[in-house]
Amino acid sequence: LHSEIDMNLIRRFTLRTVLVLPVLLAGCAKVERPNVLLISLDTLRADHLSSYGYERETTPFMDEVAGQGVRFHWAFVNTLATTNSHTTILSSQYQESHGVMFGGKSSSESNRLPENLPLVQESFRDAGYKTLAVTDGGNFAVRHGFDRGFDEFHGKVVRGVEEGTQLFLDMLDSNLPTDEPLFLLYHTYEIHAPYDPPPPYDTQFSTGAESTFVPTARNLRKVQDTASRDLTADDFAHMVSLYDGGIRFTDDKLREMFRGLEERGFFDGDYLVVITSDHGEEFGDHGGVLHRGLLYDELIRVPLIMRGARLPDGEVRQDIISSVDISPTMLAYAGISIPESMQGQDLFSQRRRPPHGELIFAQLRTRRYALRTKEWKFIESGAVELYDLVADPGETTNVAVDHLDKVQEFQNLIERWRKGQEGRRLQAGSVELSSDE
Repeated sequence: LHSEIDMNLIRRFTLRTVLVLPVLLAGCAKVERPNVLLISLDTLRADHLSSYGYERETTPFMDEVAGQGVRFHWAFVNTLATTNSHTTILSSQYQESHGVMFGGKSSSESNRLPENLPLVQESFRDAGYKTLAVTDGGNFAVRHGFDRGFDEFHGKVVRGVEEGTQLFLDMLDSNLPTDEPLFLLYHTYEIHAPYDPPPPYDTQFSTGAESTFVPTARNLRKVQDTASRDLTADDFAHMVSLYDGGIRFTDDKLREMFRGLEERGFFDGDYLVVITSDHGEEFGDHGGVLHRGLLYDELIRVPLIMRGARLPDGEVRQDIISSVDISPTMLAYAGISIPESMQGQDLFSQRRRPPHGELIFAQLRTRRYALRTKEWKFIESGAVELYDLVADPGETTNVAVDHLDKVQEFQNLIERWRKGQEGRRLQAGSVELSSDE
């Protein structure tokens, strides 16, 4: 009798152990979390990447990355300029909500991010990530509040891609080895004006055009709104060849960066890399240069390339998406909850439902708004502009008077969208810039 009782106890204990032990082990097991890298190449317009159909081979390395991952063919920023666009990327809030705008009341004043604006790097750090950043400063600097949420942030004023990528790898070395997953941010102004890539990139795409115009930032400012009148076709050809040379130089340096990341084990396990830009650049497309206060495609359409251990190879997405979706996508990939403050969505979610269908909103301050679908572009800034993108992809002929019903539809959509932001609006701070900035 005692023997039978003992055996029953043993059997019951053994059964409970078999059932409970895996649960205990699972609770103790280390779950691998992906390393995440966000790269922002300031002032890079999408249609100057060879993988986006450009005739020059400006981006062989980024084309390789796209071929190993997902390329979003129709990606757009929601606002224009470095400070406000990066605020949207890192917060997943529209400028209408976060309130950060470019510039201030004087040339020495700029906006600072609201202290109560949640940023993606804070979500990563709260989830146990080590958060590290290197930027070229200027309008993407500590003074603006972009360092919030980063364990280490380097924001020197205009460093360039060669020095910047080396500093990026040195910063990584100083934080390795680590048991924490990494969230890394790298930003460079290399492609931004002035267009002055080093040899041989300064002549790599030269057309032989004879130009005496030197495209420094100061010279470009003088003809910002009158370039089509003040510059020749040769001036534009020379300027574009230099811009493209800067893209190729940056692309080659990114190849070196990725080689360094591979040597340091960044890609050994799960990972996600995101390459994008904060805005494009104009070369006489609508009469001017640089990135002035307009919302045409040459200024708001940007590249968006993602490569990850769990992403498909060589996929090209044709749906219209925007920069407000970047942070939610990174967080979802890492298994981190998306804060309620974020207005974008995970681009890879099967449940993704664009709140307004196949369209995106863009704005500049509170005086210019745009709405874009695959077929139409509507811009409102006192006057109204409507472009039939199927017949007129260059946005050259305003057809608003011929489609008044479409104009009214888009005006209603913008008004409804703005009303939807009213309960979210934050107050950006202001900051005085140093003379260097």
